[in-house]
Amino acid sequence: MWAFLLGSGVRIGELVFLRWPNVDLDQGLVRINEFATVLGYDVHRSEGKSTDAVRTIDIDPHLREVLRQQRRLQAEEQLAAAEYGDTDLVFTKPAGGAYHPQFLSRLLGKTSAEVGLPRLTAHGLRHTSATLMLARGVPPKVAAERLGHADATLFTNLYSHVTPTMQKEAAAQIGDALFGEN
Repeated sequence: MWAFLLGSGVRIGELVFLRWPNVDLDQGLVRINEFATVLGYDVHRSEGKSTDAVRTIDIDPHLREVLRQQRRLQAEEQLAAAEYGDTDLVFTKPAGGAYHPQFLSRLLGKTSAEVGLPRLTAHGLRHTSATLMLARGVPPKVAAERLGHADATLFTNLYSHVTPTMQKEAAAQIGDALFGEN
């Protein structure tokens, strides 16, 4: 789950309702079209945070393998469980059935602390995904679309802390293009 959150940049509410029929491992595509919203502690289906929330994202070969491993793990858990809550969800509890987004958030915080990392959150993984995309030269509009942001300008403003590093890289690249290697 954590690798998929970080690599895809999806929201926790998108992850818990992600279904296998919306995953194409051969093409490396994932359709994000179902969303969980928590009101109190109750989980409800929602329309997503914006009109651009429904989207198809590409996933790299590493995330494809993560999802293949998840499919194998689910099959093993289904065989091992006395009773299994069968669903077509990608990420399920060991005995099947959907995870609660708040449970996963607490689990990530606890797990990260146990392995000696700063306390991680699902939203923090999303921000890290966005920051890594921008730092690696992914155009802000493309990164915003991948994350389901309706407004690329707002997205760019949110991640403006990445800009100084990107400015140095842009200067080096234009210098190389105009004058040869530095």
